[in-house]
Amino acid sequence: MPQPYFSVITINKNNLIGLIKTFESVQKQTCRDFEFIVIDGISNDGSVEFLREKEVYISKLKIETDKGIYDAQNKGILLSEGEFLIFLNSGDVFSTENVLENVKTLNSHADLIYGDVTVLNQNHSTLIQYPNDINLKFWIDNVICHQAVFFRRTLFQILGLYDLNYKFCSDQKFLITVWVNEKLKKDYFSASIADYDETGVSSNIKNRRKIIFELFKIRFLLLPWELKVMLLFLSAKLKVKQIVRNIFFKL
Repeated sequence: MPQPYFSVITINKNNLIGLIKTFESVQKQTCRDFEFIVIDGISNDGSVEFLREKEVYISKLKIETDKGIYDAQNKGILLSEGEFLIFLNSGDVFSTENVLENVKTLNSHADLIYGDVTVLNQNHSTLIQYPNDINLKFWIDNVICHQAVFFRRTLFQILGLYDLNYKFCSDQKFLITVWVNEKLKKDYFSASIADYDETGVSSNIKNRRKIIFELFKIRFLLLPWELKVMLLFLSAKLKVKQIVRNIFFKL
């Protein structure tokens, strides 16, 4: 069989409602030049039964325990054969039915294609538009949702898989690593690629502090020294603001 142009990788654990939304979105894509890979961490909410029922529409299905989000995504990467990979976790959907068709039309020779993303929560949706030419300074206080990114599969052969030492932000470590490497080409697709379900792991208040810490650690590890200075200054400035707010709150 010929190599598919895209590998759509979905991971799931006990999110049947979200999984159905993602499954239906993938099936509605007008471009059919893709494989659909689903990794489930042995869900007990009916997800496994749904996947077995729909297995004929799934190119590769793996149901087994994992060590977290990035371990599951790494399993998807290792199974993939597409030229470009995109990760849609259960609950995430493509913004339109012709996203894959439009991205394929680009005929991009880039190592990575990124576009915009629509963030959904319980009350409203917000379109996040990224700059069409991102430099390293962007990464001091910004991130790119992985749902808005198409990764050329060879990137993971060059740079390795997601680092399991990071529970929440290994995707951002991978993205910054790509941007630090000036030899790797990045293309911008000026439209929303995915609707990102913000009610996931990152929405948990207890997790947000851990996310902030991981992002700081990753940025300080990977960014050049002049940006590390800016990062430290920004962090100190935010800390002072927080202290001042706490003082006035107690008055």
